Amino acid sequence: MTKFKLFIPVMLALVLLTGFLLFTHTERSQALSPQEWEGNWYFKDGGFPDYALNGVPDFDQKQGNWRDVNFHWSHCAPAAAANSLWWFDSKFETSTLGPPFPIDHYYLVESYLPGLDDHDPINVGGIPMTPGLIDQLACYFKTNLMGNGTEVRNLAYGLQQYLYNDPTHPCFDARRAKNGSYYDDYHVQLVKMPTWEWVVEEVLRSPCCWASGH
Repeated sequence: MTKFKLFIPVMLALVLLTGFLLFTHTERSQALSPQEWEGNWYFKDGGFPDYALNGVPDFDQKQGNWRDVNFHWSHCAPAAAANSLWWFDSKFETSTLGPPFPIDHYYLVESYLPGLDDHDPINVGGIPMTPGLIDQLACYFKTNLMGNGTEVRNLAYGLQQYLYNDPTHPCFDARRAKNGSYYDDYHVQLVKMPTWEWVVEEVLRSPCCWASGH
């Protein structure tokens, strides 16, 4: 089975010098599905038919108009968050049918267009006049509004607001038809300059986590 690779030595300098944003499901203290090390590579599970066949996705921020005022690509934080949200949504989806079948029983990620499965590539975003998941996350994260790119505290707070899914929030998208909150089901923790040992422990014991250095 092909799985997402996390290269530990490369991450070491990034995390120790900046910070670590931990995003996990609250079941992280329970028994986990099999994970493995192979040399310095750490693997996250794949094989979820709707739809993370090869583990955690790796969405490209270099799409559409995802640029700052200097015309630099700027949506690395929303794209990274979308990777984890997509993976969790696939992990907890009960259907064994993936796209193009429009089936959705877990609403962490939803379709932005009627008649499409929530994991249809169109819902990733980056298409003019058809905003998707990364576009909505960029709104919550205030990407390019407080400078170029995303400030890490806005990233952490915005991810919590996305999970809370408040219909009165200015970034709420009514096209996501299923109301309800996943705020209590996930853990968002921003840690400044954690020790490497702490990072490794969190990666190992969590169903999935996401590191962001900003």
